[in-house]
Amino acid sequence: MAGSTSKISVCSSTPPQPLLFCAIEGVQIPALIDTGSMKSIISYEFFQRISAHCASTHKTPPALHVDSHQCVAITGQSLTSSGSAIVSLSFLQSDFMYSVEFLVCDNLLPPLQCVLGWDFLTFYSLQLAVFEGSYCLVGPHGSTPLTPWSPPAVAHPQLPSPQHGLPVFVQNSDYGPTYLTVLSDICLHSRSECIVQARVPKNYSGMLGIVCNLNESSELSCFTAYSISLANHNIPVRVLNTSLADIQFHAGQKIARFWPVVESITPNSPMQSTCAGVLD
Repeated sequence: MAGSTSKISVCSSTPPQPLLFCAIEGVQIPALIDTGSMKSIISYEFFQRISAHCASTHKTPPALHVDSHQCVAITGQSLTSSGSAIVSLSFLQSDFMYSVEFLVCDNLLPPLQCVLGWDFLTFYSLQLAVFEGSYCLVGPHGSTPLTPWSPPAVAHPQLPSPQHGLPVFVQNSDYGPTYLTVLSDICLHSRSECIVQARVPKNYSGMLGIVCNLNESSELSCFTAYSISLANHNIPVRVLNTSLADIQFHAGQKIARFWPVVESITPNSPMQSTCAGVLD
């Protein structure tokens, strides 16, 4: 696998994603908060709904500025952009109005029609926080609760399989998840991200696995990018600090989880499918 490029598409068992209910030009819509998306995106279908609503209320519809953007999702899917539009956005139960530039994409995967990305969060210094065990988005508008949303799982017959020329990875039945620990003391600065070298237990060396969040209350402001890695002595872990305070990690401290996976021999493996990997 050395020197190769891996494209990983999560097909099922995806953890809940943070949704936030908002109104764009007066049209209500649930928006996905996605710190991994560099740009905020709406679907072309929703852009047309906005334009129709503005026309019916005698408001000037937002202009679609035709430009060329090439967007690639983490799944490897190419998103077709029709251009960009600047619109007004407010969160429900708040009068504060944001001005947001969205990319307008023709093939944003349903049921999502709106993604609020890293550009929007950083421009307005919005922060993910936890109050009484629930996530909230905090900023100039105040505090707005986030709603957990689980993307619909893809049924087994639709999963890529060896018969379709793609390997299917499933959870390793012999090894459960383990923790990755930081090699040395580091400081993850406020609202920044970096790649941290972490150590895997010796008995997991040489295994392929998924790197994911700790899901522990002590690290609620620190998020880990999902990735598939081959466990040698060390594993690179991409982490993001969404808070307004620096986070200190000390050598030996837990920073992520590692779920070993194996390649399925048959498309009807009894184990739950986790993701499909395409190796270039």
